[in-house]
Amino acid sequence: AGAGQRRQMRDRLDAFDAAIGRIEFLCRRHPDATDDQIDAMLAGESELIAPTLDFAKFAEGALTWTPRMLDDLGAMLLYGITRPAVRDDTMLQWAFTPDEPALNEAPRLSGRGAPPRSRSRRRTRVRTRTRQAAAVVNIGDRMTGFGPRPDPDRMLRAIEILLHLIARADDRDRLAPLCMVAWLNWGLGRASHAAKYIGEVRAIDPGYGMGEVLTGVFTVYPLPEWAFAQVDTSVMENGSTG
Repeated sequence: AGAGQRRQMRDRLDAFDAAIGRIEFLCRRHPDATDDQIDAMLAGESELIAPTLDFAKFAEGALTWTPRMLDDLGAMLLYGITRPAVRDDTMLQWAFTPDEPALNEAPRLSGRGAPPRSRSRRRTRVRTRTRQAAAVVNIGDRMTGFGPRPDPDRMLRAIEILLHLIARADDRDRLAPLCMVAWLNWGLGRASHAAKYIGEVRAIDPGYGMGEVLTGVFTVYPLPEWAFAQVDTSVMENGSTG
């Protein structure tokens, strides 16, 4: 990306950071204020961050963005994924279909205050929840390549988006998306690509936590388990798995 594009990304990230900072300041300064009162004290900051309040939905929508939308909203996306928990959740969300059970969250079989149900309906609900719980895959398992095969089309699109952001970001903001690109390539069976991007992370910051974690993962598991599962050869011929 050109210098102007990089400067625009930096300016938008700074504006977003300032907006978050002002909102947090007002919430600390006025702990008893309602959301409407906080909004009234803001000068457009709430509108600036509004698209990212449900970040999972925001990130899912990013997979369908046009290049123009990516230019307009990319800074918001980058700001979010530089946060470690958001980074990891978004990476796995992009890799796997969104209708699968939530990661690391076993569905509750019952809850306080739930409306009464007949014994028959309750048994059915318990059986359903138990099946769902059995399908839940631990985040750590997926990170190390165990579990259901991810969606290569979603992963390739995610890589395109992340490379767009990386090209426009400063070194300090490249670390998270570089790690995401490394893992997504590894998940596609592209071990050499993964090593290249992790190498870039280590060159910028050898102590970056996710970089160290993925270096260990790629050393112990050169390829994910699902890379050896039987796949549709037509997909491989089209290059979707790298």
